[in-house]
Amino acid sequence: MFDRKWARGLELTSQEVHTWAASLDLPARGLDRFRSTLSADERARAARFQFRKDRDAYVAGRGILRDILAAYLGLEPEAVAFNYNKHGKPSLVFGNLNFNLSHSGQLALYAISAERNVGVDVEMIRSLDDLVGVSTGNFSAVENRVLQSLPQVEQLQGFFNCWTRKEAFIKAVGEGLAYPLDQFDVTLRPGERGLPTRSTNST
Repeated sequence: MFDRKWARGLELTSQEVHTWAASLDLPARGLDRFRSTLSADERARAARFQFRKDRDAYVAGRGILRDILAAYLGLEPEAVAFNYNKHGKPSLVFGNLNFNLSHSGQLALYAISAERNVGVDVEMIRSLDDLVGVSTGNFSAVENRVLQSLPQVEQLQGFFNCWTRKEAFIKAVGEGLAYPLDQFDVTLRPGERGLPTRSTNST
């Protein structure tokens, strides 16, 4: 669990981006503590999840986010307040931090920045029944050519490299899936550095 005792007084320079990883698999006591820090709308959203594991993951993920932001802002977690843009991306009502979060399974990832828009994505690598169909429907022509050129044993890793980098970019710009995924390129070869995205007119 995120330990607020040693995290008090965290600071960021304008050139830094801090990333945090956390497990969402928490004991009941931890979940109760995090639930008590959530806003009424967050608790209502948690209650709408059909399955307990999804409900608990949401409570843990948002509670940890509140603890992290509170450590930078010098607030109690329950005092952290959020606005949401039309695509659902949260931002702080008070404070100048930019942040983003993602989770997959029981792993959560957070990015915090003082001045830069940030986006993160984490995905559990799993087999896909229609990898080619999903990539063709979502990736750019350049990305699809690169993906299909990879040895078969590397294509699953390449797919998830591409997917997470594209998700992180659209989350950073704050538009979510309203931003067309096939209109920009990212690197995806296994072992290749994740470079900044660029617009593409590929067909």
